[in-house]
Amino acid sequence: MFTIFAVGGVTHSVNIIDGLNGLAGGAVCIMLAGLAALAWMHGDSVVMKLCLSGMAGMLGFMLLNYPFGKIFLGDGGAYLAGFWLAECAVLLLVRNPEVSTWTVLLCCLYPVLETAYSMFRRHVIHKVPSGLPDMAHMHQLLYKWLKSKAPNARWPHWLTHGVTSVKIWVIVAMCQLVAITTPHRPGIHLSAIVMTVVFYVVLHRALWADDEPDKAALAAH
Repeated sequence: MFTIFAVGGVTHSVNIIDGLNGLAGGAVCIMLAGLAALAWMHGDSVVMKLCLSGMAGMLGFMLLNYPFGKIFLGDGGAYLAGFWLAECAVLLLVRNPEVSTWTVLLCCLYPVLETAYSMFRRHVIHKVPSGLPDMAHMHQLLYKWLKSKAPNARWPHWLTHGVTSVKIWVIVAMCQLVAITTPHRPGIHLSAIVMTVVFYVVLHRALWADDEPDKAALAAH
């Protein structure tokens, strides 16, 4: 039951972060790279090959998606990418019991955190249903903040998309770096998860405080 919940949740979470050119595709590639490295370190060639196959598919897509947005994932592509990521994570845990759940969660943290905090933010903080339109995800707030700052205000949309995606990729990559450089230290991974959550919430609240149009739209709902 928990596996079904986890796979469904991760699958949907990738669709949640699919809002900018390259963001979801690049994040999935980086997360699969982290899982592939862990699989290689534990001698699991099956999971490693599955992760590399997923990365190959995403990188092929990224050639036309990033940064100009010639094609898009759509719901089907985002759900497939999320499902592939989730199943690789589950297989890594099942086939290698010595791998900590905290380690795998750290690798897949960004989309899971985005989805979980969005639900908390809407239901608990803002008291609105999750089904309402939402333009307050981290990538959306960061994109609007970059567009509002000179000289970024003169940038074309595709360039702001690209820069925003890269900034979030760095966060995702840092999570992978901690996971693969300390593979047998679940305590460190749990601490990294907590630190990432705190950083995310503080940054989101700071960006939200600057986003007057979106706050007004939420108040209208």
